[in-house]
Amino acid sequence: MFFYTKWVYTKPWCRASPYLVGLCLGYLLRVVDREKVKLTWWQVALGWVAALATMSAVVFGVTDYNTFSGIHEYNPAISILYGGLHRLAWGVAVAWLVFACHMGYGGLANSFLAHPFWQPLSRLTYTIFLIAFNTQFFVVFFMARVPIYYGNFNMVMVTIGILVLSAIGAVLLSLLTESPVLGLEKLILKKGN
Repeated sequence: MFFYTKWVYTKPWCRASPYLVGLCLGYLLRVVDREKVKLTWWQVALGWVAALATMSAVVFGVTDYNTFSGIHEYNPAISILYGGLHRLAWGVAVAWLVFACHMGYGGLANSFLAHPFWQPLSRLTYTIFLIAFNTQFFVVFFMARVPIYYGNFNMVMVTIGILVLSAIGAVLLSLLTESPVLGLEKLILKKGN
């Protein structure tokens, strides 16, 4: 397990496919004029159905492996297929979501994602990303006094706890470092003009 984590799971070439999909989408959105893209209702519906089906397959495609029932029969072909393509599939599905919302075909998804409620959280996401791994490492390796039971409920509770701790840490870090630096930057740039 350690070998797989060290040499496969954390390596950038194993995680490059969604990044490259995002780069291609960003280039496409930059180059293509918004008014020139006209999709029919069935093309939009097909895109949404394909994206939602792909996301569901990526998330729920491993439920048979996560049941821990002992009656699961290992299939190497399915494992290889899922392991090799799930990141790419997720990246393409999210790319459709971004493309559809940007081009005006987002509907309820665009209304939900563009709601002003998300603005404070959107400013903290990168800081949460920077803090989350350290928080997870600290909680799992230094705080645990007993062996951790890896059940679905326990993992959900640990994940929610780490996410909340990371969000609190991100707010503190943002208030103590990012906000003062941005204020100084605005002050300096304003005086220069």
